[in-house]
Amino acid sequence: MTEIAQVEDRLYATLVPGARQIKVSMLLVKAFPHLDFPADEIVNSALATLAERHDVEIFGDVNEWRHSEILRFGSLKS
Repeated sequence: MTEIAQVEDRLYATLVPGARQIKVSMLLVKAFPHLDFPADEIVNSALATLAERHDVEIFGDVNEWRHSEILRFGSLKS
């Protein structure tokens, strides 16, 4: 598994399904609480891939972490 895929998986796991949208920068802080951030290019690539998932929505430019938000849809109620 590539480092980009590992970062994407970590970000995806940190997103709470059905929760309100949050700033991308806040997601990064929650996913990497000890400030062991990967390089910006890796994070941006992981975010771009994450945005392609069917249950994730991005608001704004995902590369502008402080000025964009992200949301993971919860399961649909029947």
